[in-house]
Amino acid sequence: MQYAQALANPFDGPPACVPTQPSLPSERLRVFTKGTFYVGDTGSGKGVGAVSMNPFRMAYNDGTDATNSPVVYTTAVYNGSTVPITLIAGPPAQTVLANSNSPYTKAQFGKTGLLNQYRLVSAGIRVAYVGKLQDQNGTMVMLQSPNHESVGGLTEDGLLAFSDQCEKEFVTSKKWTSILYHPVDPDDLEWTVPTDAPNTGDAFMTCLVSGDVGTAMAFECYALFEIVGPKARHTVPAAADVTGFSAVQALASAFPNLYKSARVDTNAQREPSFVQAAISLLNETASGVGPNILLEAGKRAAMGWALNTARRGIDRVFGARNNPFSY
Repeated sequence: MQYAQALANPFDGPPACVPTQPSLPSERLRVFTKGTFYVGDTGSGKGVGAVSMNPFRMAYNDGTDATNSPVVYTTAVYNGSTVPITLIAGPPAQTVLANSNSPYTKAQFGKTGLLNQYRLVSAGIRVAYVGKLQDQNGTMVMLQSPNHESVGGLTEDGLLAFSDQCEKEFVTSKKWTSILYHPVDPDDLEWTVPTDAPNTGDAFMTCLVSGDVGTAMAFECYALFEIVGPKARHTVPAAADVTGFSAVQALASAFPNLYKSARVDTNAQREPSFVQAAISLLNETASGVGPNILLEAGKRAAMGWALNTARRGIDRVFGARNNPFSY
């Protein structure tokens, strides 16, 4: 269940692989970008600020413009009212484009010659308020857009329109709050290079904060990759578990709130619920019940089953009082 753990905790979870066939020895590479974004001024003393990411671009460290840098975030002078559009970047004084700390450059990836390829295992954005306690204010909306379409140009209301995918408004907190990646298309699970479609699209994950001008939010954008090729470093064997992979994907797709945003002191607290639910689905599948859960019980009943399984699992590990899904 390392893949489930990695999806639920890309920040410091296990260096997992995508457990599909054929399994190839691969390098496991966790990369990140860290910084602080600010709420700007729309002229009324209030404003918005945001950090957005296309995690596929985190595999390399030399994105030079808005078409291939993985992360964009706002400065204190940002005067827009929407999520910045990374393919049509705002003025340098208003937004910052950032790369990851990957040891690889774009030129080291390709589909011919002595070049490597990569695939994204897991990713996430986490944010936390970093100002003075007496100045704490604002709300935030977090989204991985359906079908990984661009979040650029969306207002707060535009983000909230994705009611099934969006994390609702939280009051800003000094604890980490996160939004996590999950694959939505077969191409998301393929070996890829910087010129392929998942990498060339605009940012599709974001956190938008509305509040007082100058409100500061720390952010960390993480991504976990597998690297294969003649110049991959420190490769290790990869696992193949078709049944387990299918169970994890079913839960991640049907019940994203099992492992998406949770306000917890440590991201490891999110892992047991999602992993326990995946294990339970595997057990049900082995007994012949699992394949019918989603079809016969319906999404509402299945959601209740999965969430109850999740709560029981995390209660056993941390106790009900510390269960992040009980707030």
